[in-house]
Amino acid sequence: MESMKIGFVGGDGRMLECAKELAAKGFETAVCGFDEYPDTGDAIRTDLGGAVTGSCAVVLPLPCCTHADI
Repeated sequence: MESMKIGFVGGDGRMLECAKELAAKGFETAVCGFDEYPDTGDAIRTDLGGAVTGSCAVVLPLPCCTHADI
């Protein structure tokens, strides 16, 4: 698992918790855009290029909308 890198770009605390959990399980995990959250656990805080370069998967935030937004 150490050879599998997963990048997380933006999002909220739920995504960061997922990144922290995967990092704790041994995945190389890079996060970008979580500046309001000081604790990233074992996940590596980086910029956009660092989060996506070499990643096997990149997790992006889903936009939240209501019927009124459509």
